[in-house]
Amino acid sequence: MRWTLGARHSEQRMTGSLSASLATVASLLALTVTTQTVVVPSASAATVLFAFAAGGAPASQTSCPASSVVPERCSLALALSLAGPGDTVELATPGGGGVYRGNWRVSTESTSAARPVTIEPASPGTRPVLSGNGGQTAGCGTPSCDGPVLTVGAGVHLDLRDVVINDASNTTSGGAVDNADENGTGTLTVSGSTFSNDFAVNADGGAIANADMGGTGQVSVTDSSFYDDGALSGDGGAIDNGDTGGKGTLVVTGSVFEQNAAGRAGAIGNGDNASGTLTVASSSFVTDVAATDDAGAIDNADWGGHATAHITTSTFFGDDTTGNGGAIDNADSETTSQGTIYISDSTLYGKQLTCMAGRSTPATAVTGPSSCGPPHCPTAPPTTCSTALTNEAGATSITVVPGQSG
Repeated sequence: MRWTLGARHSEQRMTGSLSASLATVASLLALTVTTQTVVVPSASAATVLFAFAAGGAPASQTSCPASSVVPERCSLALALSLAGPGDTVELATPGGGGVYRGNWRVSTESTSAARPVTIEPASPGTRPVLSGNGGQTAGCGTPSCDGPVLTVGAGVHLDLRDVVINDASNTTSGGAVDNADENGTGTLTVSGSTFSNDFAVNADGGAIANADMGGTGQVSVTDSSFYDDGALSGDGGAIDNGDTGGKGTLVVTGSVFEQNAAGRAGAIGNGDNASGTLTVASSSFVTDVAATDDAGAIDNADWGGHATAHITTSTFFGDDTTGNGGAIDNADSETTSQGTIYISDSTLYGKQLTCMAGRSTPATAVTGPSSCGPPHCPTAPPTTCSTALTNEAGATSITVVPGQSG
């Protein structure tokens, strides 16, 4: 009995110990599962970083709060360096309160169309100003101001909203924004913004250069304005899309181009010695000028390029050039140029005596309706006025949809 009781007691102790052990294991498992659930971060979390025109935070700072303390405020350079995919950099200094002066690069890896880096105002009010400082070192907030105000790094998707970019002066690449340069790739979205007095001194794209030197880039511009931008020795006073072996895609909607100037393509150069696709809708081109040759407003497929342009519900007024195409020039300079332009629901006014209307042609423009007439030189012979549309020998076609003014 004593042995049996002892055995039973031992069995009970063993059973009790086993139950306790199992309970302990279960508790640990539950604890482990709970701990794992707590520490795993969300992959979709995005961060808002505040940047100030006079930010004084050290480079070692790892966050950018909306602080009232100057030593805690991030500069734009610091905020961009900390930005990850999907993050937003909010410009906390509004226009009139100070100017962001410098040249900045956006280099965030692993961005996408769904998770771009966004630069926008921190709150409603006067739009913040990013300035290239006229290319001058004195007063520049970054090591140099002799370059694009914003450079979009390889593979980066950048969304730029409701800002003003002015006074860029660059001698090597795009005046204000350089996207997908030198065999790179990049995607830029611009909305509600203004580009003014930006210059690419010895380069292309006074405001925006897209897909130059073998690069592949996409740019979308909506509800924005381009005033007095220039590429006086290059192409595209406002925007140069696809140049020198590049492949560019540009979509422009609801925007204004006024008094921009370039050596060629006063407003937009598309597919110059490269591949370009251009879509323009509900936009206006006013008194843009090409000082050397080729299109006061839009030059398509120049110097052996292959390009297509679709233009709808847009207006061209007073655009001019010393060469071909007061408003639009298609497939100029080389017999290997291949350009196609489709125009619908659009009107061309200005210094032109001939225009396209209701037909497609393989080579030269034809006399159009009176609504396409020349308000600025009604009596001068054709040689003294720029032709509205010029289709060169290497062109595929310019097509104006029947029933629309040319």
